Amino acid sequence: MPIDSEPPPALRRTRLRKPIKSGIRVVDFFTPLCAGQRIGVFAGSGVGKSTMLAMLARAPDFDTVVIALVGERGREVREFLDDALEDNRQTAIAVVSTGDESR
Repeated sequence: MPIDSEPPPALRRTRLRKPIKSGIRVVDFFTPLCAGQRIGVFAGSGVGKSTMLAMLARAPDFDTVVIALVGERGREVREFLDDALEDNRQTAIAVVSTGDESR
């Protein structure tokens, strides 16, 4: 399938059916995840977004985790990749769009 193709019409997309345990009990209870699902994590600074993303990256049921860091400062990106992901970098793909010029 070409990368620049149009998305399929919403009513023709297959339904998400296979639940996956994230390893975070509160996420599994309040926001159950399914295979193939995308989620967005939006919150103010200092509330634990990076910690939660790192916990999700460690979930045993995920083969690959794609994390998009948009508008983060270069220093924060390096800290996240080195500290938060740690040993899970082999199963994680990070897409980064920094918000500063220092990169």
